Amino acid sequence: MKHMTGKRNSRVLMDHIFQVTSAIQQEYPALYNLLSETPLSFSYAGKDISTASFEQYLESLRRQLAAFRSA
Repeated sequence: MKHMTGKRNSRVLMDHIFQVTSAIQQEYPALYNLLSETPLSFSYAGKDISTASFEQYLESLRRQLAAFRSA
């Protein structure tokens, strides 16, 4: 397995976030409308958003989607 650089890893995470967000938008429009209320904290002091922030946000999106799918 290749080691991904920070930028590459962030790009992959953003792609996953986009995929999950698109699935939510298509399958559960009501949930999609609430995504703006999903907390996502970035450090604006620095110009870079941490990979951990992307990972946490992706996980929260996945949990929300899974909860709606199982309901």
